Amino acid sequence: MTVFPSLGSWLQDLDQNKSITGGKPAFWISLHRPFWANAKLSDVCAVWRTFSLWTFVYNNQLVDVSSNFRASFDKGMDGDHCNEVLCASFCEYLLTDKPIEFVFEP
Repeated sequence: MTVFPSLGSWLQDLDQNKSITGGKPAFWISLHRPFWANAKLSDVCAVWRTFSLWTFVYNNQLVDVSSNFRASFDKGMDGDHCNEVLCASFCEYLLTDKPIEFVFEP
């Protein structure tokens, strides 16, 4: 629970120095709701805040759900949104700064 949020300053440093580092990497992350049942609210908020470092947050259906993580952060951190169930049981997210483009071939 504490490892992913602790990467925040390192990820921001990668992003600020992207001409040297290439920017922050994309992440594919799995979350398991039962594990979160005993988590402190501050830990849950830290994870969601870390998600907001990326331009795009895609769910396992590859639907951009970035706004779910940014809406409350833009208004200030009061923690209310952290109580929302953003992960019902088992969730996977793709965090990236590049949009996913689909190519459909007949």
